[in-house]
Amino acid sequence: MQQLPSAGRRRTARTIGLALVLLLPLPAEAAQERLAAAYSTLVGSQAVIWVAHDSGSFERAGLPLTLVYVQGGPQAAAGLLSGSIPFVQFSASAGVNAALGGADVAFVTSGGNTPYFQLMGAPGIRSAADLKGKIVAVQRLGADNSYTLARFAIRHLGLDPDRDVSYRQIGVQSARVAAVRSGVVQATLLSSPITVQARKAGLSLLIDLMEMKLDYFMVGQATTRSFIQRNPEAVRRFVRGIVLGIHFYKTRKAESMRTIGKYMKLTDQDALEDAYRVYSQGIVARKPYPSPTGFEHFLKDLAQEDPRARGMRPEQFMDVRFLRELDESGFIDRLYAP
Repeated sequence: MQQLPSAGRRRTARTIGLALVLLLPLPAEAAQERLAAAYSTLVGSQAVIWVAHDSGSFERAGLPLTLVYVQGGPQAAAGLLSGSIPFVQFSASAGVNAALGGADVAFVTSGGNTPYFQLMGAPGIRSAADLKGKIVAVQRLGADNSYTLARFAIRHLGLDPDRDVSYRQIGVQSARVAAVRSGVVQATLLSSPITVQARKAGLSLLIDLMEMKLDYFMVGQATTRSFIQRNPEAVRRFVRGIVLGIHFYKTRKAESMRTIGKYMKLTDQDALEDAYRVYSQGIVARKPYPSPTGFEHFLKDLAQEDPRARGMRPEQFMDVRFLRELDESGFIDRLYAP
């Protein structure tokens, strides 16, 4: 019988070992009740965990989960820190802000390392000159992706983000669209599928950050280091469930679009098609590592608004050991093999 090369034997051993570990029962603490995972907003970038849940990917990974909606990153972080919700999918800003406040948050996978926002203006606002002197709506002023990336977009248009425009905290994207349409503000950052609806309502595209292909950490799936220490097996299975969910997302378009529509209460097929194209094909990676460089770029911007972020390093907010273990076993490559 032909013997495998040593590297092949090691890879096979890792694969078998990982499979055996996933067959073991969870520790008593994790097995006492069905664990919860939360998502923090109703936008297209949240679809990874929706699809993973509704496709049965967590069950296939040996970790049935109850999926809950907790509106807002800070509220989701509070659930994470209380221990009532061991897994959360939220923005980089929500997770890092919680960590800077003393929480032991760790991103274990990423839902996107590229900004997927578009800066859109009211009808009649079609250029930098039109935008000068106007008001831009953001979700939250300060250390928030919508604010830091709005400033980046405005600077890229050739305007001074401090002197040429002002900002107003409005809240979620649907509220910001309403504020633009009513004339309260004149521009805002939006993401798919809301961008499609905004265009149909007459808003104009000023700049598409996705086309710039920036390396910038946006959203991910997180837990706490204390939970990892107590329940590493649950985290291992959660990561496997995310990887399986991403594979389903990328290969099962119709079912995934239905899931997005269900959670967003959206029936507009143009918008659903756009959301599927943007996220499953353009943003979400097969191997969902948080980008260290993208995290550095995010932290650099964050430090301008929150001095506590100065000198912080990406590895302080990430723990990718379980994803790396799965990757090195060859599991992810085999999922996509012809």
